[in-house]
Amino acid sequence: LAAAARGSGLLAVAPGVERAQLATRRPLVLDPQAIDMVAYVPAALPAVAAAIEGLYGVDFASPRAEDRNRSVVPVATVRAVWERRSAPEWEDAARRFGFADVLAPASWRLALPELARTPAFVLYRAPTP
Repeated sequence: LAAAARGSGLLAVAPGVERAQLATRRPLVLDPQAIDMVAYVPAALPAVAAAIEGLYGVDFASPRAEDRNRSVVPVATVRAVWERRSAPEWEDAARRFGFADVLAPASWRLALPELARTPAFVLYRAPTP
């Protein structure tokens, strides 16, 4: 997480990476561990729904049965989406949501260049147009 803290710009964080904003001091596209915050900021609903669908690959209005009624973005669903995503698809997502880097568990394999790796996490560089 130290490498992520040295970076700048928005950070896209995989679900299951807890306290990423606190540890990195970087703004997040969305905290996937706290999507229930939208109940306190209803005006954020369109942006939250767009990120959940466009970045995390989860149908916000009609999630899979096992992903419903949770306050977090589902780890298994997102892992499958992120590991299938191609470099051009990552570039499109980075352009759409404005993130510079991606932080994911070390066991995930994304089609992005690695900036840093620890036993727990990998920091990837998002492609730029």
